[in-house]
Amino acid sequence: VRLGENSAFVVADTPGVIEGASEGHGLGHAFLKHISRNRLILHLVDIIPDTEADPLENIAVVESELEKYDPVLYSKARWLVFTKMDRLADLTDEEKQKEVDKLISAVNAKHRFEKIFFISALTKESVETLCQQIMQQLVFEPEI
Repeated sequence: VRLGENSAFVVADTPGVIEGASEGHGLGHAFLKHISRNRLILHLVDIIPDTEADPLENIAVVESELEKYDPVLYSKARWLVFTKMDRLADLTDEEKQKEVDKLISAVNAKHRFEKIFFISALTKESVETLCQQIMQQLVFEPEI
């Protein structure tokens, strides 16, 4: 990701963690070992999934697998990014804010994320802000 002429960082986009990954299911240990080398973990979740999946359940599964696999990995900086905000385009600003507030409350009640973002890659909503915050985190966080 390039932010201006002299600022850039690398993002590794990896497939989702499934239940049982900490025991080797799916990409299992290979995937979890790969993400353990990252300084910042972004957990991307569709705000309105294509399937009947519950975004909050998805978050719980990933967090559980990270913690089971390696408490050090679980304790790394993790940010939650709700994606596809454009799917809420039919809502008024007030309705959209209620949805956002509801999700933030539900997440904060059960999970540990340093930051929560709401973006749309399609409309570019808040993507620049997210990238700027990532860059800032990487500049000020020491390398492992």
